[in-house]
Amino acid sequence: MRHQRLDYKLGRETNHRRQLLRNLVTSLIKAERMMTTVQKARFFRPHAERLITLGKRGGLHARRQAAAFLLDPAAVKKLPWRNCVMSSPFRVTGACMKSASEPSSLALGVSR
Repeated sequence: MRHQRLDYKLGRETNHRRQLLRNLVTSLIKAERMMTTVQKARFFRPHAERLITLGKRGGLHARRQAAAFLLDPAAVKKLPWRNCVMSSPFRVTGACMKSASEPSSLALGVSR
């Protein structure tokens, strides 16, 4: 029985669905706002929130995890990184790229 299962198949095969997820999250982070269907929004919202949390955590490992998921390096830079200005590919310094006063939330418009 499928009681309270939260998997969204969206009428697509696994590889297509996985790529759709990565495309939607990358587009949302780059544009900071998007219009999509309710089902797709419910499908990718946890993944987008996880990437924002990675940015808030900061650090080289979190940046590499985000880069592995997102399709565009510009989207990786746009995340709200904390403690992550890199002076070399292997060292992380303590300076922040964004100040604490800048908003880091992303808006999501849903069309029905």
